[in-house]
Amino acid sequence: MQIAVKTLLSQHKNYAVYYTIFYSIYSNLYSTMNVHFYINFHTHLGQYIALELHAADTVHRVPMHLDSDAHTWHTAADLKGSVSYNYVLIDDNYDSETPEWGKTRSVTLPEKVKGKVVVRDYWRAADRLENPLFTSAFYNAVFQQGSYIAPKATKANARVQLSAPRCATHQQYCLLIDLDGNDNAAEREIILLGNENYPTWSADLSLDMSHALRYKYGIYNTHTKSLDSVETGDERWLSPDAFTNGNFHIVTDEAFQFADGNWRGAGVAVPVFALRTETGMGVGEFKDIKLLADWSERTNMKMIQILPINDTTSTHTWTDSYPYAAITIYALHPMYLNIPDVGAFPLPESEAEYIALRDELNALGAVDYERVMQAKWRFGRLMYEVHGAAHFKTQTYKKFFEDNKKWLMPYAVFSHLRDENGTGEYDKWGEFAVYDEALITEKLLKPRSKSLKNIQYHYFMQYHLHLQLLEAADYARAKGILMKGDIPIGIYRYSVDAWTEPRYFNLNGQAGAPPDSYSATGQNWGLPTYDWHVMAQDGYAWWRSRLQHSSKYFEAFRIDHILGFFRIWEIPSDCTYGMMGRFNPAWGINANEFAGRGIHLDYERFCTPYIRDYMFETFFGHEAEYIKHTYFEHYGMGKFRFRENVDTQQKVATVFATSDNMHDDERAWKTWVQQAMLELHAEVLLFEAPFSNREAFHPRIELYKTHSFQALNNHEKHELAALHNDYFYGKQEPLWRAEAEKRLPAVTTATDMLICGEDLGMVPQSVPDVMNKLQMLSLEIQRMPKGYGQEFGRPEHYPYWSVCSPSCHDMSNIRGWYEEDRDRAQRFYNNILGHEGSAPFFCETWIVEEILQQHLHSPAMWAVFPIQDLTGAHGYLRHPQPATEQINNPGNSKHYWRYRFHIDLENLLLEDGFNDYIGNMVKGAGRG
Repeated sequence: MQIAVKTLLSQHKNYAVYYTIFYSIYSNLYSTMNVHFYINFHTHLGQYIALELHAADTVHRVPMHLDSDAHTWHTAADLKGSVSYNYVLIDDNYDSETPEWGKTRSVTLPEKVKGKVVVRDYWRAADRLENPLFTSAFYNAVFQQGSYIAPKATKANARVQLSAPRCATHQQYCLLIDLDGNDNAAEREIILLGNENYPTWSADLSLDMSHALRYKYGIYNTHTKSLDSVETGDERWLSPDAFTNGNFHIVTDEAFQFADGNWRGAGVAVPVFALRTETGMGVGEFKDIKLLADWSERTNMKMIQILPINDTTSTHTWTDSYPYAAITIYALHPMYLNIPDVGAFPLPESEAEYIALRDELNALGAVDYERVMQAKWRFGRLMYEVHGAAHFKTQTYKKFFEDNKKWLMPYAVFSHLRDENGTGEYDKWGEFAVYDEALITEKLLKPRSKSLKNIQYHYFMQYHLHLQLLEAADYARAKGILMKGDIPIGIYRYSVDAWTEPRYFNLNGQAGAPPDSYSATGQNWGLPTYDWHVMAQDGYAWWRSRLQHSSKYFEAFRIDHILGFFRIWEIPSDCTYGMMGRFNPAWGINANEFAGRGIHLDYERFCTPYIRDYMFETFFGHEAEYIKHTYFEHYGMGKFRFRENVDTQQKVATVFATSDNMHDDERAWKTWVQQAMLELHAEVLLFEAPFSNREAFHPRIELYKTHSFQALNNHEKHELAALHNDYFYGKQEPLWRAEAEKRLPAVTTATDMLICGEDLGMVPQSVPDVMNKLQMLSLEIQRMPKGYGQEFGRPEHYPYWSVCSPSCHDMSNIRGWYEEDRDRAQRFYNNILGHEGSAPFFCETWIVEEILQQHLHSPAMWAVFPIQDLTGAHGYLRHPQPATEQINNPGNSKHYWRYRFHIDLENLLLEDGFNDYIGNMVKGAGRG
């Protein structure tokens, strides 16, 4: 055929072109081979398995057929080269499809086969415990790999593959073949596997298949040239039937059976700003992470967990210290820049000035945020003036700018306009109040613009922050230590994102949390909520981009308040208390439901603050008469309402605002009255649902704690409480599950990072199930148990897919918590630690150690410890005042985030006794 085609085409002047095309068609036609796919999967009536073949951007679905053994599905196709495919379960009973878990499979077919190619796979279930090990947290960091080439026999008739990520640098998976009925694994033939396609290990073999092949997998130590381990359980085997008539057999095995069970690791949690080093400038810097990585390696820690590190600069005051109110989801915070690493100082005098200020700030016990930032901006500007022009010419910078300009330019312009206008409130920026890229380009970014130099300064800062963080992340990764970032659920109201893409946000709402153990009145974070409907229209591109950017530095991340993907607690803009919010989305209670329960729905009685004459003395004591006549008006028999100047919580906060220059007595009085007035505003039972025309309502959470509720008759109390409990704990579950199942897959598929969800608080019943389906690790905090009626969590009962910790940044450390409440400490001492008698008054080092050991020996995949909890187990390294080690007080929306670890990392590395103590605890618990 080839000769005939050549002769036919030789008459044409375009012979070479036509010959190439026809020969390509001919080659493709005759180089394909018959490939048979087999997969074992037990199905029910109405279910079947399909094979999906991937080519470019298309997917071709091929139905599979059930073999006579009733559990093997089979189909065939003519294919060549490298084949990408996966399997999907189709259920006609529920009109649903479930793809197998994991990335698209890939197999390179052999070049020449006399018979057919037989591919045998196992279904990859979503609930396999080892699934999280296939994330970048492990293949990029924890499991550092050597390079091993897969052996290929000259006349191979089989390829054996094992999907197995868990392996150390000096280890290599191997095949242990038994052809002679030898049960002693140590005496079997050892065939080393290659990892070119890690986490798949493989070898092409020439097998004499006179009878079934019995085999196991092992782990080979490349240093000792011996087996480290052999998988447990029954032998695997292959039938000789597949090897007849010149067939080539490809078998992909899963799940190496480890004798020591599931992999578990340990980590340390510390905010970057809290790190202390001898060369720091009063705050932790990105380069300090390298010292923390050295210490983590020394103590067998495999994870460094930090708090958000994005820029929060809005007011240039200490209130910007709040790391969960970032003005950008991309740009890094300038306070983490190490100035000397940027370049040389221009003059000895400027370097001496820097060192003197550095040493002064570094001697402080806590971060002086304002002075630190003033220093960073000042010396950062100096470095820009000296080195900026040269750095902008480098290829490294040019690539950075090109890769990041989509977010970098708006951020830099935003920062320039913030400083030029003296406010980050962009609605006060005149012609730039609404983001207009064309206007900005014309007036601010032209080469001769007076603003361009100031804007480029922010390019310069972000470039060097990127380099320093990436260097630290790579340094940790090379030691087998992963970096875990923190993704806040919200953004700051006046942020680059709200300015450039306001369509994604409900800027009139405020996100927060209902009352919990952190705050009896709930939390108001002051952050806008999301318009999920708009986000869905482009496939949640904003979230996907956010996470893909984070993956440059991190191999794992914590989603702050993952409950926000199910529903967010939304507070009206004129309220300050978190308890005044409602869940969004949520189905309201129809007015007819109240009538059906015998409740007369009086709008004024149920939906406005219940203020009666007898309540004033309770709320205001001896000031009752003055407060009543000054701020309230009488409108009925013993009934009062707020005057206009204080008729919302926000107005109350304004009228009774305090300042540092007030006399102490005046400040105390205003604070006291403000709190009582805010509590009176919360004396409501129902909130009208938006746009409902008084036809649907949301109950105020914990309405049974109000004076208003107590004034109802017994029937009204009973029925209203029933509606309240159904609303919060039953009615919404289908809605919230459906919302999360739409939103969260965009997050889980955006990158290969390991995903952990902060699922504390008022947790819907659907949360654990949805998180498990998406292989997201939960957070387990011992003092915030999830079991109904439990006071303390029991680490021995934690799920494997979880991160457990004795405390976190939002609460006191172990010692502070233990010493806060004597009665609670006694119950914990007897019931959880299992000791008899009276509990020690102080949290002794051995008590801290027992708590650490409980977590280390738990089944949880990760045990992560705040660094101050680790030093709390050591006599002279522990801080003398544990109360100072609490990072945040979530009940205070104006908390100053300024905690610093009290030991220089350089000195911590020299504490051999302590480091051996921690390292041995971790190793002794089988972690790492």
